[in-house]
Amino acid sequence: MSLIFINYRRDDSAAYAGRLYDRLVKHFNHDVIFMDIDHIAPGEDFIEVIQDKLNSVQVAILLIGKRWLDLTDATGQRRLDNPDDFVRLEIVALLQRKIRVIPVLVGGAIIPKSSQLPEPLVPLVRRNAFEISDNRFHHDVDILIKALEKIINIPPLPPEITKTQDTSKISVSSFRSELSKSLDQSETVEPQPKKNKFSGFIVISALIIFFLIISVVLRNMDIEGHLETVEPLKEMKAKLGSLVEQGSEIGSSESVVEQAESILKTTFDEALKLPRIKQALIAPPNVPAHDQVSKGPRIVEVHMETQEKLIEVAPGAKVWGLTFNGSIPGPLIVLHEGDYLELTLANPKTNTHAHNVDFHAATGALGGAGLTLVQPGEEVVLRWKAIKPGVFAYHAAPGGTMIPFHIISGMNGAIMVLPRDGLKDDKGKSVRYDRAYYIGEQDFYLPKDNNGNYKTYDSPTEGMADMLQVSKSLIPTHVVFNGAVGAITGDHSLTAKVGEKVLFIHSQANRSSSPHLIGGHADLVWQGGSFNDTPSTNQATWFVPAKSAIAALYEFKQPGLYVYLSNSWNEAVLLGSAAHMNVEGRWDDDLMTQVKLPHWSR
Repeated sequence: MSLIFINYRRDDSAAYAGRLYDRLVKHFNHDVIFMDIDHIAPGEDFIEVIQDKLNSVQVAILLIGKRWLDLTDATGQRRLDNPDDFVRLEIVALLQRKIRVIPVLVGGAIIPKSSQLPEPLVPLVRRNAFEISDNRFHHDVDILIKALEKIINIPPLPPEITKTQDTSKISVSSFRSELSKSLDQSETVEPQPKKNKFSGFIVISALIIFFLIISVVLRNMDIEGHLETVEPLKEMKAKLGSLVEQGSEIGSSESVVEQAESILKTTFDEALKLPRIKQALIAPPNVPAHDQVSKGPRIVEVHMETQEKLIEVAPGAKVWGLTFNGSIPGPLIVLHEGDYLELTLANPKTNTHAHNVDFHAATGALGGAGLTLVQPGEEVVLRWKAIKPGVFAYHAAPGGTMIPFHIISGMNGAIMVLPRDGLKDDKGKSVRYDRAYYIGEQDFYLPKDNNGNYKTYDSPTEGMADMLQVSKSLIPTHVVFNGAVGAITGDHSLTAKVGEKVLFIHSQANRSSSPHLIGGHADLVWQGGSFNDTPSTNQATWFVPAKSAIAALYEFKQPGLYVYLSNSWNEAVLLGSAAHMNVEGRWDDDLMTQVKLPHWSR
């Protein structure tokens, strides 16, 4: 029975359809996938076969290339406008069945606007699109396959195991998915109340194999002398052995996975002998409570939720913000060199897009983006070790045009990895700060209607094509701090006192910037965001490279209003990238004094 239906137009995406079909057949099997050219025998009624398949599939893939929207027939009529067009008929039937319909963008295509589609196809713009890029074809298809596995509930074909497989390269973070996959191969589509002896044997085999894998992984991890593997691994083996004895009586592989995962997590913690702390993330410009000097390596647990929400950037200008924890930028995360960050990333089922996160401070797997892609209703846990002291950007990176769309919609933030012994000045002496603020600079590209008014959309997807089109000019409509014009002014101004040292963390996930503090300076600037390098001193303006973050420290010497703004006066005054800081204290006439009041001169 076919469960996955591939809808495509030959003149638009036949080559992509063929490549995708080959990958899906290799991963699942021939009978699960339906594509007309391989499944309609000579002499069969095309319409009857298609209709029969449409009534049985569980998920449909709609391939959309650059010509999909505008292809015409011999009479010059657009094919999508013809009610009898087979591609259109298939899509309408699939949408009416209310099954999962995935628009897959290929060849650099973008999702059409509702105004470009005939009425029966308009619901397509509300479907979360997925992009397969030419230069990352196999990586993108791997992600799509993982999503399909969860929808159709059919295990993949057993992988071929070669003698040259190197288990030492298998990541601890992949334990759950790999073990679950191995166990699920022994199950039928309809789970039985009790496993037979063969199923029990596979459960036992899987647990033993993964115990050996994790043993190798743990023994090869660089954790600077904190790993004492022998006793924890013995305990792990005993616990897994007890679990193995239950193999023939286990009712579902999920219970095995959960128990084994719990054993693995406990063993990891015991082997590292590291304490766990939960870091409460807060909305910028504030930063979470933290120590400036490390108390020793720790596992720092943080929870982030992706939120899609309509945000007012300026009066009369709104955008669907794609956010971490509901704020633009996302919250600052603070670690120390040698800490482990354990992130739980949740994507509520009410969202419309898949999301993930790429940490520029992390090493491997696209900064974690390759291991954190979650569909609506899913969550994932990722652990990585902080080995580079500095301040870094993080952002969503789902692939293809979804990357710039997520970033210009606000889905970015920053992480600070402090040196173990704290910050050092230009002479190598320890330096501490009294306050810290995080300023996230964001460029928006908001479309306007024919009357010059900013458009408002009913969903993020509906405005995606327009926003990307505006962004091609590289000229933003708004450049703001912390999500909106005036977000850090007036009652929301930053505060400090004379004599206090304030650390400013500034990120820009898309463009470069050069902040300036009017009335003050940066006593120390860690260029490029690296805390390993000697900081520059006495800077009036400091540079933030695109897709990065930077730290600057200043000790305030005078009270009053300070203005923190971007490098361009046009952007600061006309587009919104300005913040205010109110400093309390006693004025120092030696530093500045008004010799004469303004008066008429002759």
